[in-house]
Amino acid sequence: MTSRPQFVLNLYQLIVSICVTYFSGLELKIILLAVILVGSALLFIQFHFSFPFHDETLNKTWSILTAMNMWTAFLLVFAMVLEDVLFKGTVIAWIIGLPFIAYIMYDSRDHRMDLLVINSNRFKNGLEIQKQARYVYKLMQMEAANKNAKVLLKGYLEVHKKSCNKEDCPLRQKMAKHNRFAKSLMSKIIF
Repeated sequence: MTSRPQFVLNLYQLIVSICVTYFSGLELKIILLAVILVGSALLFIQFHFSFPFHDETLNKTWSILTAMNMWTAFLLVFAMVLEDVLFKGTVIAWIIGLPFIAYIMYDSRDHRMDLLVINSNRFKNGLEIQKQARYVYKLMQMEAANKNAKVLLKGYLEVHKKSCNKEDCPLRQKMAKHNRFAKSLMSKIIF
């Protein structure tokens, strides 16, 4: 796992542990719930959008777990705000919502497809390069069994052919060899 999501997770655990230990009054419980909600949202963002693991199953599992954590924090705040006023079924809503949250996160669209159209010369930092490399590697592993992965890889290669300006790019060299072969073949056929 990369260090940033691990740091956010450890920091969240530390802050929540301290808050649960020392906050006991009503005003402090509101602060505790706000800390839990903000912390769970940060955890979800870190694990759902950054893909810190090399294994896709582990990434998906952490995405589901952090979404469930955020759902739980949201319903805790909801229960605190509407405490015995309007809605008494918070636990039932939480239990009913868990399978829906898990399914939505399991079936969510892979938003890393946007990484494939980024020009390799325009990356802002090394993390973007790492994300793109992981996603391309995942597509290469899935290529034989998944037509969609094969199409995405072909599209990635076409975008790279058009946008790469490096003279020593292996893809450009291979393309140049094909062009020379095609020209020589055409000249033999014509004459």
